[in-house]
Amino acid sequence: MTTSPPRISLCLIVRDEADALPRFLQAAQGCWDELCAVDTGSTDQTVALLEAAGARVTHRPWDDDFSAARNASLDLATSDWILILDPDELPEPGFASALRAAVADPQAGALLLSLRNLLSDGHHRDCRLLRAFRRDASVRFEHRIHEDAGRTVGAMLARRGLHLRPVPGRVLHEGYLRARAVGRDKRARDRRILTEAIAADPTDLYLRFKLLEQARFWSDGDLLRSTAAATVQDLAVDSELAAPLPKVPWGGELLTLLAEGTSDDPDYAPSRGRRRGRRGGDDDDDDDDDDDGGDGRGALPRLVDRLKQRQLGWVLWAVPAALVLLALLFKSLD
Repeated sequence: MTTSPPRISLCLIVRDEADALPRFLQAAQGCWDELCAVDTGSTDQTVALLEAAGARVTHRPWDDDFSAARNASLDLATSDWILILDPDELPEPGFASALRAAVADPQAGALLLSLRNLLSDGHHRDCRLLRAFRRDASVRFEHRIHEDAGRTVGAMLARRGLHLRPVPGRVLHEGYLRARAVGRDKRARDRRILTEAIAADPTDLYLRFKLLEQARFWSDGDLLRSTAAATVQDLAVDSELAAPLPKVPWGGELLTLLAEGTSDDPDYAPSRGRRRGRRGGDDDDDDDDDDDGGDGRGALPRLVDRLKQRQLGWVLWAVPAALVLLALLFKSLD
């Protein structure tokens, strides 16, 4: 008896994506058996293009909650597997066949996709993200922005005795190209939603991490410094907030951003993690002590000490501590 290959539901959330959809649908051919889309208020031909491609489209008013929209797309799906992509994410040739082979593995329960984030300066940044998983009612996205299903997928894998697998091949992501980000006003929207979400739940370090990432991406030094200082102060006061850091993949990067944001060097460049070149000027330094003057700088060494005492792993404290020491060294050499 021949077993049918697993079916895949490609789940999208969209709004005014008519310009991007033709290229996306072409690139994603072979990646889906069912196309499910949640439209959050398009005024262009987005819905018509999706319906012409055979998509099941539902409409949901936009309420500044990406997870709610993602979860609505999951509710439309009926296939064995869920694939999550956005219209600015283009699978490269060969990805569809690699995806099909991966979902055919009976021991696989979720998949890591390789994304190449294209940057405006001609460079790129590669990462692996959890973007495919077996359809399961327990899997839901969390966080209003920079939504993530990692926690619930992990619980599903443990319950069902399944494994996380990588997928060969690559997806090109154009969302970090500044022309697209500026044109869609992502900077103001993302900052507003993140700020509101952090105010509603100050203990959510993931959202603080994402706000720091945004500050670095947009070279917003004021935002980087203010967010880092507030976060370091809160962690120094209540070290229990740091308890999840060893268990999350972004823990080390969060501490690196905190080190960048609490650097006392005014010529530090947040977008690249290094100092800008400087000509002339007075480089005399005042001696630092533990009194941070309310800006969070003195709290970082205390936080590092607390993290070490909690045995959170040498990487989590050594990397940011090394960055601080290097910044001080470069400053002394000016």
